[in-house]
Amino acid sequence: RRHRKMVLKLFSLNVRGLNMPHRRQMLFKEAKKQRSVVLLIEETHFKKNCMPHRMLTVYPTPYHSIFTKKSRGVRLVVNSLSMFEHHETLNDPFGRYLLLQCIINNAQYMLVNIYGPHEGHHIFQDHILTLTNAHKFGEILIGGDTNFILDPTSDITSSSKISHKTTKQRAHSTALIENVLHIHGCLDIWRALHPLDKDYTYHSLVHDRYSRIDCFLLPSAQTSKISSANIGIITWSDHAPITLSLTTQYPTSGNRTWRLNDSLLTDHKLHV
Repeated sequence: RRHRKMVLKLFSLNVRGLNMPHRRQMLFKEAKKQRSVVLLIEETHFKKNCMPHRMLTVYPTPYHSIFTKKSRGVRLVVNSLSMFEHHETLNDPFGRYLLLQCIINNAQYMLVNIYGPHEGHHIFQDHILTLTNAHKFGEILIGGDTNFILDPTSDITSSSKISHKTTKQRAHSTALIENVLHIHGCLDIWRALHPLDKDYTYHSLVHDRYSRIDCFLLPSAQTSKISSANIGIITWSDHAPITLSLTTQYPTSGNRTWRLNDSLLTDHKLHV
């Protein structure tokens, strides 16, 4: 069977609430500009019986995980221009994660959108990766706001006010997270592609510092298929959008066009 290459572009952003129409419009503009196939949206702040049914016309079918209160919440949508087939959805009742098994343009994917807690990062991440592996389906793509810093020396702006105790706590938390990722064979793809760079995805107004807490986590075996992983600019949200482009091959159907082998025209044995 013939195979065709396809670039799947993912866009992730912590929107800090989408109840206001103008914020939904800004999200649509951003997603359209990026030409994203899949949107992973964190902190939607929707309540169960009080959310817009059809937020974005180009992304008509939403899958979501919502919390009982007007906080948290993740949402995952796929561009209507893509061939899409839904298989299974796993929702978190606390609005922290969403797992979606699907087929996009004949390729299988396990899409995972996360909004991590402020504490117990390694426990949460281990739960997500264990759940993902238990329901494995095609290429695994995990993205969102992790709420943890993987590298305290590169992923957060320095401050002279940070105590020795805080520094020690960060180092301990990082070690626990790194161990979980190592056990599950996952890595932070942006850092893998930009080993020496410094860039940030979140600005804390309270502490006036920048950090990189939004990322895509992938099985290390899939890194060769990644063509790019980028961080955008912080504009209308306090987070920057992050994007991931994955190149995959999928089988094509239909009749194959027959072509004559040109070398036969010069073969004198075939001439009458």
